[in-house]
Amino acid sequence: MLNPKVELKQSVIQGMGIFAKEFIKEGEIVWWETPEEQAKRFIVTREVVASWPEELQRKFLNYAYQISEGIYYGPENGVSNDPADSTNHSCDPNTWFVDDNAMSARRDIMPGEEITYDYAMSEIEEDFILVCGCGAANCRGIIRGSDHLLPEVQEAYGNHMMQHT
Repeated sequence: MLNPKVELKQSVIQGMGIFAKEFIKEGEIVWWETPEEQAKRFIVTREVVASWPEELQRKFLNYAYQISEGIYYGPENGVSNDPADSTNHSCDPNTWFVDDNAMSARRDIMPGEEITYDYAMSEIEEDFILVCGCGAANCRGIIRGSDHLLPEVQEAYGNHMMQHT
């Protein structure tokens, strides 16, 4: 569930994104997942995803995120009705994980600012590679599944990453 202070809009980073409509204070919860929302999601192994047709793999992985080693959580059939699935990556994100089912503002977020998180907070697969378009001063250029191991990433986020990282 998204904070009512955010909305879905076109992103300069990639595709659609989530943007602040109003000021969001540091520490304020931006996204959380209710048990009802969890029931609408699909938990699947990397091996099962690999057995699907390529187009379905692409759709599912575009909206899914990793919840443990080799396990993904995403919309069944690769079709998302959850605007939170459009949260884009940034190497200097404005949100981070409070726990595996909630994210808060890492700093104050101004109206019109895109809501982002660093995919290193959730993705650990060796073959995860993303060309980054965030434009942050500290942009890593290429985002890899091993980025959660980088000392600068661990120092920046501490215990604000998903438990499996």
